[in-house]
Amino acid sequence: MRSGYLLFETESGLVAVSPRPARERILYERLANRKDGAALSQPLLVPLTVQMPPAAFARIRANIDAVESLGFRLEEFGASVWKVEAVPLAGENAAAEILAAIADDLAEGSARRGGERWKEETAARACARACAGRLPGFDKASAEKLMAELQACRMPYASPGGAPTMILVTNRDFERRFAR
Repeated sequence: MRSGYLLFETESGLVAVSPRPARERILYERLANRKDGAALSQPLLVPLTVQMPPAAFARIRANIDAVESLGFRLEEFGASVWKVEAVPLAGENAAAEILAAIADDLAEGSARRGGERWKEETAARACARACAGRLPGFDKASAEKLMAELQACRMPYASPGGAPTMILVTNRDFERRFAR
């Protein structure tokens, strides 16, 4: 993976996958796309604690219902600290980053603008922030797992911000380029 892309051979041709946008899409769909309107949430066996700057903590507190509608279950746990008892199905590793992104978004006052649209925009920004700078090494199993999770998405072809997650070069394209 020296190039930063994953290559998969399919019956149709070669698929190049860009891991960062792919991870954003997977995370976004876990966070924002709920079938019945209820947030998909995962209770934690051991609650996390997330310390925040006082202003960010206050913004979350003032909009706790909107934040919890994304799948969090939060409890105040001292000065500027949240005890996170449940997280969106995005995974507990991203909880602090997602909460920080939500607090930043709330600073702009956008939570009051509109329910579902705000949730979608906040989830997209939070996913981009949670995935920024993180690019784990991929072995065959983790690359295949990423591709399987991406294929399970409702819209697997682009990140929430619009970056392509994968590009297909068909067998016909290869034949044409090699003049076959």
